[in-house]
Amino acid sequence: MKLAEDLKKAVLQAAMQGKLTKQLKTDSSVDELLKKIAEEKEALVIRKNAREDKDYGAIQDNEIEFEIPSSWRWIRISNIGVYKKGPFGSALTKSIFVTKSENSVKVYEQKNAIQKDSSIGEYYISKEYYETKMKSFTVESGDIIVSCAGTIGETFILPDNIELGIINQALMRMNIAESINLDFFLYYFDHVLKQNAKKESSGSAIKNIPPFDIFKAMLFPLPPMEEQQRIVEKLNQILPLIDEYGKEEDELIELCQKFPEEMKKSVLQAAMQGKLTKQLETDSSVDELLKKIAEEKVKLIEEKIIPKTKVLPEIQEEEIPFDIPENWRWTRLRNIVYSRGQKTPDKKFSYIDIGSINNQKQILSKNENIIEAKDAPSRARKIVAKNDVIYSTVRPYLHNMCIIDKDFSEEPIASTGFAVMTCIKILPEFLLKYLLSPDFDAYANDHENSKGVAYPAINDDRLYKALIPLPPIEEQQRIVEKLNAILPIIDSMAVYGTKKKTGRPKQEEALAFISSLLGTKKSTDSKPVTSEIMELTAKAKEALPAIVKKYAELMDVTYNRITIRHQKTRWGSCTKTGNLNFNCLIMKMPETVRDYVIIHELSHRKELNHSTKFWAVVAEYCPWYKEAKQWLKENGQKLMEQ
Repeated sequence: MKLAEDLKKAVLQAAMQGKLTKQLKTDSSVDELLKKIAEEKEALVIRKNAREDKDYGAIQDNEIEFEIPSSWRWIRISNIGVYKKGPFGSALTKSIFVTKSENSVKVYEQKNAIQKDSSIGEYYISKEYYETKMKSFTVESGDIIVSCAGTIGETFILPDNIELGIINQALMRMNIAESINLDFFLYYFDHVLKQNAKKESSGSAIKNIPPFDIFKAMLFPLPPMEEQQRIVEKLNQILPLIDEYGKEEDELIELCQKFPEEMKKSVLQAAMQGKLTKQLETDSSVDELLKKIAEEKVKLIEEKIIPKTKVLPEIQEEEIPFDIPENWRWTRLRNIVYSRGQKTPDKKFSYIDIGSINNQKQILSKNENIIEAKDAPSRARKIVAKNDVIYSTVRPYLHNMCIIDKDFSEEPIASTGFAVMTCIKILPEFLLKYLLSPDFDAYANDHENSKGVAYPAINDDRLYKALIPLPPIEEQQRIVEKLNAILPIIDSMAVYGTKKKTGRPKQEEALAFISSLLGTKKSTDSKPVTSEIMELTAKAKEALPAIVKKYAELMDVTYNRITIRHQKTRWGSCTKTGNLNFNCLIMKMPETVRDYVIIHELSHRKELNHSTKFWAVVAEYCPWYKEAKQWLKENGQKLMEQ
């Protein structure tokens, strides 16, 4: 059970025991209040044409579940109001319902109580049937309706000017004496009565409100009227804070349950931005590498091993999704790989289809699927060889990809559902890791690239136009080695919200190990927060909300919380749920650069990636974004080090 739920129950229980409020001598007498409630109950019986309740007897000590202050009294539920359950189901069958008209009466349903809305619902009975059979089930403004089956105990006070109507068989009507604070009663009903109802219900689920004899005999703690009001005010103050905490707890649980996958994505993305490895002066030149790759391609074309392909367009700045180290280069996928082509099997072969891949580990099955040529599926056409990378272009979000890392007993042939990529002078392992990265994933699964509804697929033309950040060959090797060390640790993590398995490392140990691998292990001597950072944080908290609101309205986007932090690696971020985080240091930037950071994060409310469409959104609302990016490139690192 969640901590927020436990906390809410504890607070409500404390309130009902008089532990949240002071008992004041100036409060009125509860004994006098009891007399007044008895008079009001009699008036309710007459007004609602209700039956007199039977005498449930004096309250016994063994019925009292907790102590209350000496100035309070216990009273039975039957003595504080009038209650009416809906008619039997046979009295409201479909054959009885009529179309809404001047001569119809509304039938209020369980969903009116659950959704707190009297306007919904489309069931009506005739006025004649209402007058002759259903009048005792009438509800009026101010009546409380309660859901009695399935989702039980949901209450709703009917507002003014409702349609004339009755309750159905899944509702109960309650009318409480006026001298009882209705909010106080409903807090008690929501907490204690629901708990008792659960005890009285058969099985683990609450299937129905308990029988009336049990329900009406339940006890209600009665404070003085003044203290009832103080309790309501206190609960109105505390419970929203617990609800807000509950939302944050839900987000935390969701985050922790997704932790290994989200951590894996972050690490992969960091690797592809050159943040996991050092850039060494001794590494070879990427420009020379690209030149050798181009020469190799020309040779392959001349030898008619691969066909000549059309020249790909130059890379535009708007296409570049993130910054890379100075000694890396952006290139298009087709520039560094080629396809071996297709053939119709003419002899026994080893068939590789989608089912041959473990898409959790991106490895090829050890078992071979040997097929005779005459039995070859129509999709068995792609030529593959050892060290090729195969990537499923159908439903790319499933990550059916791997390296052909073994020899086969028969010639391997892959399904046409794969793009087969033979790497030219780059590491297949590096390419595979990039195909798994969040940025490439966003590109491949963008609806502009991945067409189709049931089986979206990215075609070869769009696939091979994709950008790839290319490090020196030596750094490719370092990246692969680093990822091969880190990713298994992440996969082994046991986290909050999931069932722990024996033999797994503790989360803290795993995180510490990963931090050491990343070179981000924190010093035990934490750096104190300076007065300047405190001032910047306060300034940002005061100024940024209005600026964010201005641009959000301009861009027609919504957002949730705004958080200000002193971060060492990011200027801002936007979560899937719309929570915005900003570095307090943006208050030291020129206003145009600061506003670019804000617009950048708000643009993620339209596009959760750095695709061409994302940059088009940024450009629309921040025409100066290129100048702002250049300022950050020249000054950002120095500012971040403060």
